[in-house]
Amino acid sequence: MLVKRFPMEQLSFDRAFVKTKLEDTTCIFLKVMMEYRKSTYDLDGFIQLDGAIDIKGSPKDVRIEDVLPNFTDIPMTGWLNTDIHVQGTLQQPEIDGHLKAWDGSVYGKLFTSIEGAYTYHDGHLHLPRLDISTYGSSIIVDGDIQDKQLDINFVGDAVPIEPSRS
Repeated sequence: MLVKRFPMEQLSFDRAFVKTKLEDTTCIFLKVMMEYRKSTYDLDGFIQLDGAIDIKGSPKDVRIEDVLPNFTDIPMTGWLNTDIHVQGTLQQPEIDGHLKAWDGSVYGKLFTSIEGAYTYHDGHLHLPRLDISTYGSSIIVDGDIQDKQLDINFVGDAVPIEPSRS
């Protein structure tokens, strides 16, 4: 099946190729390839009619500002590659992944690279180690975010500190 130009919330694709197979109550994704501008999205796995899932995906060369509004209102730009594995159920997914972002900004502060693993389960985002490089600084972040509660550790080198501009 070839689909051209369809929106997904605030996410659009220019082209998609989906090859599936239905076995009993399981929809198996044999090959899924989607494109938007210069971004590519590859995935495979399955979804069962009872809601069980096991899907692996690899979005590559994604513009962060094209997808981030689907998840948060944090002002962030740049490029993103990620490998993601979603298991569990549609109602309670368990997500493991690794991301690399580059040439972007967060709240207007430039970064050259952000890289690390992440897990998400039951509303809990865990960052075992996130390496952030900016122009002249490096920061290591680890910790947890759950229900708008932050428990994050930062270790930085040559990080400029300045008063906020309100």
